[in-house]
Amino acid sequence: MSSTDVPEKAAGPPVFAEAERRKIVAAVAERQAADPGLTHAMMGRILGCSAAVWSQVVRGVYAGKTDKYVARAAEWLRERSGRDVIRDRAFVETSISRQIRAVCDRAWVHSRIGLVLTPAGCGKTMALREFARRRGRHAVYVQVGEMCATKGGLLAELVARLGLSLSPKAKMDAQGRAVRDHLAASYVGGRGTPFVLVIDEATRIQASPLNLLRGFVDDPECRAALVLAGTLELDPLIHARG
Repeated sequence: MSSTDVPEKAAGPPVFAEAERRKIVAAVAERQAADPGLTHAMMGRILGCSAAVWSQVVRGVYAGKTDKYVARAAEWLRERSGRDVIRDRAFVETSISRQIRAVCDRAWVHSRIGLVLTPAGCGKTMALREFARRRGRHAVYVQVGEMCATKGGLLAELVARLGLSLSPKAKMDAQGRAVRDHLAASYVGGRGTPFVLVIDEATRIQASPLNLLRGFVDDPECRAALVLAGTLELDPLIHARG
């Protein structure tokens, strides 16, 4: 157990009732059982703890406070549930979705940054997911929630989505290098297929992870494409954070 995994002894009532806590942990464990890639090490990276700590939380034997891990697990479950609902729907092409995918295609072909700015409720997310699905292993879609709005959270999400094998204790620098190496391996100095990062709800992202993403585009070894998508207030935010 690392020093960051020392059980917390802070006073105060728990955030979650015991029944709710068990329900959330059981729901995550059920998803892990259905997906071999969701190991305790992977869930630890997602939730900000070690594999050993998450294993103890699942078994109900962790000696410290579990509120922060359970809260992150609940957020992860909410985001996953939303993705599952969208994935189960049949994609229907519309004039707006064609325009969105045209922006994505141009960014991908030219290894540039594309901005998708739309009103809420026009089918943006469906179109972005369909674009990423069609690019296959050369694309990844990330919907920015509370957990991946920071640099550390975004890197952990990219590591998980790309299926990279890293120690649960890997620091951000190591995670960043691993993501960069994966993008560079796809590009192969211009002989391969550029990778495209599709970032939905980018209004939530902070300046540091935004600069990280821009770096993958500017890096001559990666030349990744980047699509930043959001509602119409995204444009001034992106320029303000530059």
